[in-house]
This record gives sequence, structure tokens and C-alpha cells, in this order.
Amino acid sequence: MAAVSFGSRHMCAPLSRQHHHRISSSPSTAPRQRHQLPPCGRRMTRGVSRIAMCAAAEGAKVPKVKICGVTNAADATLAAEAGADFVGIILWPGTKRAVTLSQAKPIVNAVRAGGAEPVAVFVDEDARGITASCGALGITLAQLHGARARQWFPHLRSVESVYVVNSTPEGEIETELPSQITPPPPKQPAWVLLDGLTGGSGQALDWNNLKVPTGEATNGWILAGGLNSGNVAEAVAICQPDVVDVSSGVAGPDGIKKDPEKVRAFISAATGLAPDECRTRRDRAKLERIASQS
Repeated sequence: MAAVSFGSRHMCAPLSRQHHHRISSSPSTAPRQRHQLPPCGRRMTRGVSRIAMCAAAEGAKVPKVKICGVTNAADATLAAEAGADFVGIILWPGTKRAVTLSQAKPIVNAVRAGGAEPVAVFVDEDARGITASCGALGITLAQLHGARARQWFPHLRSVESVYVVNSTPEGEIETELPSQITPPPPKQPAWVLLDGLTGGSGQALDWNNLKVPTGEATNGWILAGGLNSGNVAEAVAICQPDVVDVSSGVAGPDGIKKDPEKVRAFISAATGLAPDECRTRRDRAKLERIASQS
């Protein structure tokens, strides 16, 4: 690929811990915090093609991919075979993409059969409900969206957590971070997911001004919010997330079922890899993780 010249690329700068404010984790007493974050730097040149973004990001880490809001086994198989690392299944009943435990079981089976990892998504559930639902499905990774679900992450013994942080479109973080919880939790979440104010809304964040709270999770951070095959390469080039997360951006006309071409195009744009290459990368990483734990 020929070299492509464009404006300077800047990664999202980390949120310094000296700006953290200790606040209570109780959703009933904790005041809503708004974190004023300084700009990330100069903006990238407008009108740059996705191919140019990929060329600019050459040599950078390849992010993992999470396809969220999957409601049926066929879409789970599609996502896994296209190379997704994670597949999100929403168990909170307050959304059009929610499924029941009985509906989730064949989805989980399809995700695992395809080589990906299922993620159960919660909003208002308590620790007992989260643990029970994950146990019934054999899921070990729970995504905690709402304030009530988030407050229980230190108490989840058999389940790892994805701690969701909400940001304004301009990049202001409005959710307390794990390190801000008082008293300090005995462990970190596995991941921190950075999303817009309303999950699944399809509204993109201002990546140039987005500040990433590093050091808040054991595995890294996930970028969500308004991503699609047309903009994910730019988001990856600017912010360098460990994982990119999409739901609305790969949905079909009904906003629920996944569009096969959109799913494949998103994963290819995010990683710069063909589906078989994505699967090989994912499977190799799993084997290396298993070997390191033995």
C-alpha cells in the first residue's frame, strides 16, 4: 500500500489519577460528577479515507471486536464466524434487544461454538441476580451498565465484569470510575467500557477530545458509541482502544437483527483483517492465554 500523508495522529490521552475525586458508590447518595477533560490535541485532517486511516495506524495494535445486542443464534454464529472476540447478550428487559434466559441459551451455545466469548449485559440487577443469570448460562463476563449494577462489581466472585462509563458527546466523563469508589474495591473490573450517555443510541463521541481513564481495569478499555464500518478505523487510529463495541451500527432495518454485510465490514474495518485472519488471531490469543494460566 502506498504511503499516505495526512494530519498528525494523536492517541486519546489518559485521564490522570490526580484528577480523580473520591465519591460514594451508592447510586442513591452519590452526586453525579462531570469530569472536565482538556483537549486531546490537534484534530485529524477531515475527509481522510478509511484506507488512509488503516495505513496510518499500521504497526499499531489490532483491537478486539465486540458485537453487542445479539438476539438470536444465527446472528451469534454470524458474528463469531466473522471474527468477533465477544458477543453481547442483553438480559435487562428494558430494551428492544433484550432476551430471556431461555432465549439466551442457544445464543450462548452458538457464540462458544464459533470461538467467541459471550458477555451478559445488565443494568438494574443486583449481585445475586447477576451471578444467578450468569451461572444459569455458564457466562463468566458481565457488562454492568446502570448505577445499580455497577455498584455490585466488587462483590461478584464468580464473574468478571465490564464496568461501563458514560461520556457526553463532547468527551466529558459523567460516571464515577472504579478507582473513585469509597471504600476502594478489593479488585479491578476486567474491562472499562466507554460509551455515550445512552447505550445503543448510535451517537458517536468526540474522539479527538476523549480522555481515556487508563489503569482502571486489568485487561484494558473498550470504545463504544456510534461506531460503524465507515468510522471505526478513524476511531481506532485516534484512540487506540483495546476493544471496539458495536450494536446499532451493524443492525438491519428493524434495528434488532444483525446485517451480515455490516457485521463483516465492521470487523474488517476495525482490524484491517479478513474474517479468517480475525479468527486465527482470536484463537491464537485464546491459546496463549490458556498456556499462560497453566
